[in-house]
Amino acid sequence: AVQERAKMGIPIGNIAYMLALRLTSDQKQSIQRQGRYQMTPLGILDTQTNHLIHTDKELEQALEELKSNELFI
Repeated sequence: AVQERAKMGIPIGNIAYMLALRLTSDQKQSIQRQGRYQMTPLGILDTQTNHLIHTDKELEQALEELKSNELFI
């Protein structure tokens, strides 16, 4: 099953969860202080799109938004 998913380009494992694990404690606190992004057991949820953040680019954009809104320590 894993090989078939890889051939089709479908993610293997919970990428959203692994991205959330890379956050620093300050970044996690910043997420908790605002309303758009929520930490969930599966990863970081973007409540505007109702999708989990699942790429480095999406994570970078979310952190930049937090920083620009002065919600980032």
